[in-house]
Amino acid sequence: MRKFAVLFDLDGTLLDTECQYSTFWESQCLKYHNDKDIALQIKGTTLKSIVTRYFSFDEKVTKQVLEDLYDFESKMTFPFVKGADRFIKELNDNDIPVAVVTSSDMNKMKNVFTAHPDFKDLFDVFLMAEDYTESKPSPECFLVAAERLGVMPQDCFVFEDSELGIEAGNRAGMTVIGLSTTLPVEFVSSRVKLCIPDFENISIEKLMSLK
Repeated sequence: MRKFAVLFDLDGTLLDTECQYSTFWESQCLKYHNDKDIALQIKGTTLKSIVTRYFSFDEKVTKQVLEDLYDFESKMTFPFVKGADRFIKELNDNDIPVAVVTSSDMNKMKNVFTAHPDFKDLFDVFLMAEDYTESKPSPECFLVAAERLGVMPQDCFVFEDSELGIEAGNRAGMTVIGLSTTLPVEFVSSRVKLCIPDFENISIEKLMSLK
């Protein structure tokens, strides 16, 4: 069997945090743009991209948004999406390369590592916002992850929950499995090979049946 790898987005995919982030970004978008719907458009993009596009019109605003975000993240909880930790262990036990490919920055990841001290040991590669130049929906982040794992893009499975992340995985030429943790099932299903609510019924055997 050819070597394959599994690439995971973080928020809304591995970690059940999207509701928390939605609360934060909706409040910021209402405060500075009087439009909470902007919060949906920015899901899956890097903090740099968000700030540059929506909060760089005033240096004081930029600074305040960042301070508020870092304070918010320091108080967040980071529970696993149901079954995610079990599935990662299954991949680890079978020596299948795994990576986290996230738009989060190192500052946020420090909070994740504090909440889950063994998180670093579960993955072979971490790609964070500082590790690539083009935010999703560019496929760059997934292509870099595949290269670091030594696997061809067509031999990679991507787990994603956001519209931009799903588009990035498809543009990378990878098999995309979408989680309906953030967007409606109907929306996700039309853009991925398989749509799942969580990891309870996913397995290596199930992945291979998608090829």
